[in-house]
Amino acid sequence: MNPKNPILLPDVKQNASIKEVFSIEMSFSEPKEFDTTKRLVSLNVTDVFKKPELLYFGKFVDWGVMSDDKIVVGMSDKYVFHIYEPDGDLIKEFGKEYEPERISPEERNKEMNRAHPSAKDRIKEMVYHKPFHSFTIDNENRIIVRTWEKTEDGKNYFYDVFDPEGVYISRFPGNFSIKQWIHDQFLAVEDIPGGKSAVKIYRVIWK
Repeated sequence: MNPKNPILLPDVKQNASIKEVFSIEMSFSEPKEFDTTKRLVSLNVTDVFKKPELLYFGKFVDWGVMSDDKIVVGMSDKYVFHIYEPDGDLIKEFGKEYEPERISPEERNKEMNRAHPSAKDRIKEMVYHKPFHSFTIDNENRIIVRTWEKTEDGKNYFYDVFDPEGVYISRFPGNFSIKQWIHDQFLAVEDIPGGKSAVKIYRVIWK
C-alpha cells in the first residue's frame, strides 16, 4: 500500500458493547498542606494555554504508542492517522469517511465561557467540529477514536474502533474520557450530577 494514500472505509455495524464494572465518586477540596520541597518538575504553561489554536475547537496533534513501540499520530484537521516505526519511518496511513458534525449552541457557549478573549471571535465563526475529538490505544493495539457524532438521544458520542492495521472494525457509544486500558477494561472519568466527577471502570464486550 502506498502510505501517501489513506484507506477510507465505509461504516460498519456496531459490534461492541460497554458494561460498567466499578465507580468511585470524586469531590475536590483544597489540600491542608503542600510540601514544595517534593516538587518533581515545574513548567510555566501560561503562554501555551493562551494560544487560540490549542483551544477546545482548535487544531491539535494527538498520539499514542502501541505495545510493539509503533507510534500512532492523528492531526485534528483530518480523519486520518499515521503509524510510524520507532525510528520515524512511516508505515501507513488510515482513516474513515465521516459527516462533519455541527457545533451545538450549548457546546459553543461552554467554550466561550472558558476561552481566551483573543479566540472568542474565531469560536463564534466556527460551524463544525474537528473530524475527531481524541483517541486511545488498548492492550490489543486497537485504536479507539472518540468522534463528535452523537447518538440518537444526543446524550453520548460514538467511538470508532480500528484494528492494529488500521482497518475499521467496530464502534460503541459513550460519553467518557478514557484514561487507561487494562486488558478488555478501561479507566475513565465522567461528569455526574451535582457538578462532580467519577472515576469508573468499564468492560468492553466484543461480539
